[in-house]
Amino acid sequence: MVGKFSNSFLLYAYTTCTSLIFMLPVIIPFYNHQLDLSFQDFLFAEAFFAVVVIAMEVPSGYLSDRWSRKYTLSLASIFGMIGYGAILMADGLADVMIAQGILGIAVACNSGTISALMYDSLHESKNLECYQKLEGRRHGIGLYSVGIGSICGGLLYALNPYFPFYVDIATLFGALIISLLIKEPLRHRASAEIQPMKDILDTAKYCLHGHKLLASTILIAVILFSATKQMMWAQQPFFMLNDINEKYFGVLMAIGFVAGGLGGQFGHILFARLSPFSILTLMILSMICASWIGAFNIPYISLVLLFTGALIYGGGLPFFSELIAREVSAERRATALSAMGFTVSIAFIPLSLFIGAMDEYFDIRYALTGLGLWVFLGGGLGLSFWKKHSYNPGVVGAAPRL
Repeated sequence: MVGKFSNSFLLYAYTTCTSLIFMLPVIIPFYNHQLDLSFQDFLFAEAFFAVVVIAMEVPSGYLSDRWSRKYTLSLASIFGMIGYGAILMADGLADVMIAQGILGIAVACNSGTISALMYDSLHESKNLECYQKLEGRRHGIGLYSVGIGSICGGLLYALNPYFPFYVDIATLFGALIISLLIKEPLRHRASAEIQPMKDILDTAKYCLHGHKLLASTILIAVILFSATKQMMWAQQPFFMLNDINEKYFGVLMAIGFVAGGLGGQFGHILFARLSPFSILTLMILSMICASWIGAFNIPYISLVLLFTGALIYGGGLPFFSELIAREVSAERRATALSAMGFTVSIAFIPLSLFIGAMDEYFDIRYALTGLGLWVFLGGGLGLSFWKKHSYNPGVVGAAPRL
């Protein structure tokens, strides 16, 4: 608690500032018109962004676990401001890749740390049973903010293509101030005698191999969240394919993000009535249907189905965060959550190159078909592993923790 502000309130405010991404709905037209880059170039830069996230994801989680969660968020805000500034000065693909790399460091510092900070704060106040509800609300607020940012970003872009980036830098400065107000929750820190890299590798190995159910959970998260991100990026070339005016991009994308926000805020109500296995199956089937039906480019229907990615991302991320957080102890929690982000980023690289090539040589409809195939094959494999290694499909946290 800082004055009258609880950590949960401050995390809501921090998430709002970092999620008001005004450049999001117009980034592809910006790259195309201002820097003469194609959608394939954009996804190539995104792949480099993912490489940087991979390199920094688990180390940043370790930094959060062993140094400070709040100051790791401060670093994220600083790198975010630098990254947006670098895009403003970019002159070609190489410069954009450098800027995307800096933004990758910012994303890695945020990844896992916010959820772990929420979990630790609730654990300290003995309100842990509220975690999924409050984390879902925070995630929902983030997606509502993305929706608001999308609407405003489209309007700002119409005034000046560079305005969305200026406002993004300003909101990240606000996030920096908020991060400094957060109270660091008490938690056990392991002895400094442990070698950092060995500890990181031990935690990652445990998550991805030593704990079979946890590894299966991360595998499904990798398939789903790499696909939801691709589906959200696919919206802009889909709009272009259908000759939708750029000034409407923000409004249309905002609809999807609001749907995701509702999923994040109220998803726990639905999830409380279903087993974890049923929830995982429902999310995978929804992504497959949205991708394949959307590929037919049916008027209005395909457009609406493309919002499925944001909806599943909004409702699914808090659910996966809780599945993972309950399986590991506090001093490794951010590292374990970062391991999920780490593997999602690994999968995103080849998937983004594939989707970009499909759009470049055919069009976005073929890319959506391939995306559905990815979820069908990978999701089916993940579900079979999860069911095989589930010690109790209805209960999380029944296995020994690292």
